[in-house]
Amino acid sequence: MTKQKPAHSLPWRTFFCELDFPAFIVDRNQKIVAINFAAREIFNLPEETTIGKQFKKIFNLNHQNLQSINLKKKRPSKTPQPIKIEVKHRQQTYSLSCTPIYNTSDQLDFIIITARNITETMEIIDSLLENQGKYCTQLTNVKHGSKFPVDVSAKLTEIDRQKLILSIERNISERIQVQEKLIQSEKSYRSIFDNASHAIYIQDKEGRFLEVNQGALNMYGFPREYFIGKTPEPFSAPGKNDMEKVRQHLEKAFQGEPQQFEFWGKRRNGKIFPKIVRLNKGNYFGQEVVIAFAMDITERKKAEEQLQKKEEWFQKLVQFMPVMVFAFDKDGTISFWNRQCEIVTGYSAKEIMEKPAGLSLLYPNATYLKSFLVDWLTSGKDFMNWETVLTTENGIKKTVALTNISEKIPIPGWKSWAIGIDLTDVKEAEQN
Repeated sequence: MTKQKPAHSLPWRTFFCELDFPAFIVDRNQKIVAINFAAREIFNLPEETTIGKQFKKIFNLNHQNLQSINLKKKRPSKTPQPIKIEVKHRQQTYSLSCTPIYNTSDQLDFIIITARNITETMEIIDSLLENQGKYCTQLTNVKHGSKFPVDVSAKLTEIDRQKLILSIERNISERIQVQEKLIQSEKSYRSIFDNASHAIYIQDKEGRFLEVNQGALNMYGFPREYFIGKTPEPFSAPGKNDMEKVRQHLEKAFQGEPQQFEFWGKRRNGKIFPKIVRLNKGNYFGQEVVIAFAMDITERKKAEEQLQKKEEWFQKLVQFMPVMVFAFDKDGTISFWNRQCEIVTGYSAKEIMEKPAGLSLLYPNATYLKSFLVDWLTSGKDFMNWETVLTTENGIKKTVALTNISEKIPIPGWKSWAIGIDLTDVKEAEQN
């Protein structure tokens, strides 16, 4: 009997180990005597625990599988053909090719078993059977050591009563590159879109949201899916917006006229808030749209309210000061007449401010009035303690000291303004 040559002494040991597909060497009793690197990596088989193990235990071969690889232990008269069987391993389908190797005495020496993953091939065949013999997919081809993607169209056909798969492959490298560029472009657009400081909405002609950015999601607290397909109505604070005017703004924007308006929104938590909305016509993947930019102006509104309160406080302060305060507008008409002016003169603000010649009530003597106006104009914008005599509603003459500091302290809307102090009692005391 010829002594079996150990697998590790085979001259092509290195070649066997470096094969890029799984390969095993088993002895005539189907025990594993060698396993290459690819088999160890793909099937996660440590060499130290695999050598000497029955091959059938690796793939859980059944009795029928074992009969298939039960090769004759003596070389047959004809050149033996590899035996192929299909097995399942970890949800993958493999085709095992079993090739017997005989020694010089024509005795079976060992069996080389290679494995090829045919999961995709079997999926194609199954799809062909399910889809009336038609199939299309994308695979990776290998040519001259380089891999490239191909588009595969396959059809199940029959020639000379033999079922065959007719397939056509097209190199789609350029298409994949274009798709990858589009994906990168989409990522760049999305990054800019979502990182914008303002909320951005893309709306169709009916006002429905086609897309919104992260700023809009943060502003309202709703997920993106909640916006898509809806109009602004569900996001409007009840009773705070004229939705018909909002629709008119949208129509004008579609006509190419930029729009800006204030809109009160309602967050997911129920809180309402003001925002400024700007509409501009745009294009979104070939579709005419309106791009809306919105900015939350809650803080601005608070500042405006505080400013308004300060202005109201200032008006009350000036209105009820214990000195006369009055002002002229750019046309020379009295535009402000405080409470003390009413007390001293007897004329109400309405009586003085509604009459273009309100001064004529205080200075019924035309000559004196003319002199008063000339002195006012020639004294400049700022003067102090200028004494003048006016006539009250009851016809009483009163002496008032006027001080004008409108140049040092200009007040918007007031061309000139002055403070007056009634000196009538002081003058009478001096005379007595």
